[in-house]
Amino acid sequence: MAKPVTIRDVAAELGVSIATVSRALSGDPAISELTTAAVREAARRMNYRPSATARALRMKSSTLISVIVPVMADGYLCELFAGVQNEARTFGFKPLFFISEGKEDLEAEALEVFYPEQMKELIVVSPTGKPQLLRKAVDNGLRVSVINWDLEVQEALFGELQHGNVGR
Repeated sequence: MAKPVTIRDVAAELGVSIATVSRALSGDPAISELTTAAVREAARRMNYRPSATARALRMKSSTLISVIVPVMADGYLCELFAGVQNEARTFGFKPLFFISEGKEDLEAEALEVFYPEQMKELIVVSPTGKPQLLRKAVDNGLRVSVINWDLEVQEALFGELQHGNVGR
């Protein structure tokens, strides 16, 4: 498998700075039409694909939506995942699914994967019932939606999660 072409590769091919390539590809009017055309042609020819991770770091946001799911084999859940994916795409987002196997440690690991990607949205399907994990997600700036919360979890915990009184 060939190594992906980076913005640095395109800049080196043309003998320009990385900033020039970035600005040309984003349509910055300060870059001449001739340079913009050359950059876009080189990017096309070299099969350059922008890095979503690099963009997320630069913009401090992401078009990815984090989704933690317990399993993928359940028919109902598969329909739910397709619905999440379709709705996310409607609004210009792409879901990144992480299978937790219904284990608290894997839910925590998922959050550690999601934080560096600058994701702002988290959907948790049938979480373990440990509101501390969701509180941590909220504290880290994620907007959290829960689907299929365990009915055994006391309703009071929702209020505690919402108002920040959990796991302190």
